Amino acid sequence: MMAGNIHKTFTSYFRACGEKAQAIEEPDMTSTEHIETAKQFLADSDREFLDGDELQASEKLWGAASHAVMAIAEQRGLSYGSHREMKILAQALADEYDDPFLHGFMEDFQIQGDRPVVHEFTSRVLELAVAA
Repeated sequence: MMAGNIHKTFTSYFRACGEKAQAIEEPDMTSTEHIETAKQFLADSDREFLDGDELQASEKLWGAASHAVMAIAEQRGLSYGSHREMKILAQALADEYDDPFLHGFMEDFQIQGDRPVVHEFTSRVLELAVAA
């Protein structure tokens, strides 16, 4: 799929589920703020893991991945207010960029054990957000 077709892809995922994709109204954060937050959460997560606080580290890691996806959604005017929308968005990104790695968007319980994978996922999505 060609880059830039995510809105069409995102909408088609919702249609397949019998739902309607909704555009966001007023953003709480800009795309740039989501990018910076994702980067900060990645750094915080590394520090928390070093300090032995795996619970906080995992939360920060999940936050980093989420904010990376939110940055793309914000740039493209797509809704990202639920876990379901986030998962659909990540799937649409993977399809749009034909990136098998992005197809592995994780559930909360997978984050802690797959820290390097989450780092890589977040980094790849941030590259997309910065390039947009």
